[in-house]
Amino acid sequence: MRRIAIAAALAAALAASATAGSAQDARLEPLRSRIAAGEIPGVHAVIVVQDGRTLAEWYFPGEDEQRGWPQGRVTFDAGTLHDVR
Repeated sequence: MRRIAIAAALAAALAASATAGSAQDARLEPLRSRIAAGEIPGVHAVIVVQDGRTLAEWYFPGEDEQRGWPQGRVTFDAGTLHDVR
């Protein structure tokens, strides 16, 4: 749960300080890079929305489980169902 809070706080801070267009992409890129590099493990998706506009929507492959049962490595995308209970 802590890693989700860290990623969410970082994304919110970056989105709040971002300006229009590609500057937003540039400010959010460090977060995407850290997650992709495994520095913030267990994050399968990030969606950043500001003023009703989607600034970023990323999906990352990773190990997953369902109710404690390993599901192996999953390639997540917008259509992947994810049980977080």
